[in-house]
Amino acid sequence: MGVTIQCSLPADVNIEDGAEVIAILAGLPLETITTGPTAFDNQTFSCEKVKGVRIEPGTPKDSNIFLPLAVITLSGEMIDGSDIHHVYWHFEGLNGTKSINPESTPFWIAICKGLVDFFGGEMIYRDYTTSLCDYKQPSRHSNQTEARNIDVSNDLYEQMAERKRNLKPITIDDIRDAEQHANYDSQVYREADYVRNWRVETDPRYSNN
Repeated sequence: MGVTIQCSLPADVNIEDGAEVIAILAGLPLETITTGPTAFDNQTFSCEKVKGVRIEPGTPKDSNIFLPLAVITLSGEMIDGSDIHHVYWHFEGLNGTKSINPESTPFWIAICKGLVDFFGGEMIYRDYTTSLCDYKQPSRHSNQTEARNIDVSNDLYEQMAERKRNLKPITIDDIRDAEQHANYDSQVYREADYVRNWRVETDPRYSNN
């Protein structure tokens, strides 16, 4: 096991929202999905989902051991030049907190800082250090979108959807700024420098402005 980031998120963050925010930060796009019309009232419904996100159980199918974690897979063109990333999502942290513990690279430090900024929480850049916390933000919003089941107006769900729409991906500069905190180098993003100019020109999400 290598040196990892310890990124802890509030207990009210659900995995679907967490995975989508990770994906948006990595550079995957939101797309609108429309279903319907329904057979009984001919209505159509639409929602926004991030393309290229897959969530799977962390326990092997043939295993008799239950592990309280899931695997999040991101597939597509991402800001660091990669086309695939995997990260484990842990469900049973202290007081119900959720966490991810990816390798301590500049890319993942930038992603985890974005997660903590979005949901609240805290992180340690390198888990072998004596630091108890390197970065922390309070939870400024309700992250409990599952409460839409009892929230007649769907306000919490809509607020989360709007926050995702307004979220920008990390940038190459964010990754470079994280180098000083990382245990490992991110060679792949150096190879991705050449794509930065055309990405900024064709997609304003990648701009620092």
